[in-house]
Amino acid sequence: MQVLPILIPLMPGETPASFASRLVWANGLSLASEFCIDQGFALQAIADGDEGALSILARLGGVELAQLVRGVVCKVSTGQYRLAGQLVEKRWITRRRLRFGVCRG
Repeated sequence: MQVLPILIPLMPGETPASFASRLVWANGLSLASEFCIDQGFALQAIADGDEGALSILARLGGVELAQLVRGVVCKVSTGQYRLAGQLVEKRWITRRRLRFGVCRG
């Protein structure tokens, strides 16, 4: 498995799913979910913090696995998540902005 031809930096605090989406878009593809399936894993596996999927993404994106793992949000139990080693309850999470990519077409 080779590194993709166009690499982008992993932004501080960026989730692996966001990185995957930006990386795929930078390489001229429109759907991260389809790209991930072609590489042998699901985009949801990235979002869930699956180490095998994260390892593949790290190699493709030319970044350290440890860097990607720092941005993983893991569901611990109903209403509880772990981010950067910290336990966070859902009631304290606020989404102030919705971000999305621009489609080429």
